[in-house]
Amino acid sequence: MDARISRRLVAACLLVVSIASAQSSRRRSAAQVETDRLTVTYSPSDLEPNAATAFLTLANEGLTHIESALKLEYTGEKIQFRVSRRVRISNAYGSRINLPLTRVQQRSAPYLHETTHIVMQQYSRGYQPPTWLNEGFASYMESYIADEFGGYDAHVFTRDGNRSVDAEAREHLETSYGREAEPYIGRSGEPPGLARDRERVAPPFYVLSQSFVKFLVAALGLESVTNMHRGGDHLEKPKLRLIDEWKAEWLRSLRQ
Repeated sequence: MDARISRRLVAACLLVVSIASAQSSRRRSAAQVETDRLTVTYSPSDLEPNAATAFLTLANEGLTHIESALKLEYTGEKIQFRVSRRVRISNAYGSRINLPLTRVQQRSAPYLHETTHIVMQQYSRGYQPPTWLNEGFASYMESYIADEFGGYDAHVFTRDGNRSVDAEAREHLETSYGREAEPYIGRSGEPPGLARDRERVAPPFYVLSQSFVKFLVAALGLESVTNMHRGGDHLEKPKLRLIDEWKAEWLRSLRQ
């Protein structure tokens, strides 16, 4: 065999072995703790096992509290939390929740917000609520659960959850980004740049959404707003009212 061909074959074999070894190493680096309904996957080089177990307990309690508050039982697939330094923005998809490592370490991960998304998704029957309601409701529930049941509010966009959200909504309405977000509250669609320019567009939109949901819960009750999120007849008689009317009253209350 030609010496050059032989050297190339050896190099190729070494590359395959190197890739396989790296993949095996990555698999070995993943650890998991779980209950009958939740799984937390993490890297032992990032989290100590006791820290992962503590977060698992926190998340499991959070799910139970959300079910209790909403009077809904989650019976879907086991919820899988993935905690990783590779995750930049918390998100939920299907039964999976991705959380940034630093937020879990600093107890600022929106685990209640994302778990609310998954619980409500089970009861939507294919209905997709408008973005303001979907995000505002999850943010409201995150603060409500932390205040009333325990756990913590991540305060991703608010300083003090439901306690400060109205004051912060007023502040955002005085800014250009807040004024651009306001037309999307109570309507379908979302502000341009919500994902692309998240640092500037997301805060006013999320805060205004949470404030409006808080207003609706005070006016209609949590059960009615939960039903709204599920696509049901959310404004039941004698509370029947157009959403635009509720929005106008909410805006008036912020300006008082």
